Amino acid sequence: MVLYDERVPSTSNVASAVAGAEDLLPIRYDLDSESLYSRLVLGGPRLKVKRRLINEDGSVMFTGSGVIPGTNRNSTGSIKTIRTFGI
Repeated sequence: MVLYDERVPSTSNVASAVAGAEDLLPIRYDLDSESLYSRLVLGGPRLKVKRRLINEDGSVMFTGSGVIPGTNRNSTGSIKTIRTFGI
């Protein structure tokens, strides 16, 4: 599973690319009891999340400020700037 954050639309594109490259399933982080995330990760088969484009606590990972997560580079100011771990 690759979790993406609907509040940062570019994370869904990155999640799809990572999922294709690593044979994973891109899933939107959503705590609603009927969501795919809740049904596949929190309940049901409890599939393992391999990549996250959202913080563990559900907060936004890519804010457009500070250092780009997973790097030592300063942000350009755009939340579209995403470097995914090893890709």
